[in-house]
Amino acid sequence: MSTPPTTPALTAQYTRIVEDLTYHYDGVFSRETVQLAVEKARDTLGPVAKFPSFLPILTQRFARDQLLAAAQAEGNIATTVPEILFVCVHNAGRSQMPRPWPSTCPPERSTSAPPAHSPTNRSAP
Repeated sequence: MSTPPTTPALTAQYTRIVEDLTYHYDGVFSRETVQLAVEKARDTLGPVAKFPSFLPILTQRFARDQLLAAAQAEGNIATTVPEILFVCVHNAGRSQMPRPWPSTCPPERSTSAPPAHSPTNRSAP
């Protein structure tokens, strides 16, 4: 299990992080789930922190990102970036052609990936 923060000030900071994230993810995650995410983030980052004074804010960001990813994976929160999927059965190059189109948008505005059902090793006409 996680080791508790060593000072009352740090304990208060981590309690505040849990409260803020619990409020932010109200109806998505329980307080206990948020608490575990914060403890896991702190335990992951603590041993490698070069500047321990930044550990609380980095812990908060890491836990927030992990909770957001979990909520999106479970379908509880919609992604903020549209996902574009170009599909070609043989991956004969046709699904590759439209891939640069979303790149005209800033990277934070869209993502794309060209999957293939039965990839081939050459392009088809």
